[in-house]
Amino acid sequence: YDIADSFTVNLKKDSDGEDHFAVFSVTLSMDKENEGYKTYGETISEKESLIKSEINDVVSGFTLEEAQTNREALQEALKERLNTMFDSDFIIKVAFRDIVFQ
Repeated sequence: YDIADSFTVNLKKDSDGEDHFAVFSVTLSMDKENEGYKTYGETISEKESLIKSEINDVVSGFTLEEAQTNREALQEALKERLNTMFDSDFIIKVAFRDIVFQ
């Protein structure tokens, strides 16, 4: 599932004291055989604003260095947060499209 809007998120301040941000788009991969998918998957677009809020929350907790050097940890943190939100594990991967840091 592609979230159509791109994100611009301020990152947590790093040791350099500068403001940094990430610009990216997100795709969610879902397990269609999972019970959670049967409950939420078909109507996930109705929860898109809640999903966006969770994504903003998680990404803003990472510093520039953390986000750049360990993108997998960021993606895993997003997957865990979204699965917690839905009280399920039907989201199996969170992928970034066109991610840029500044």
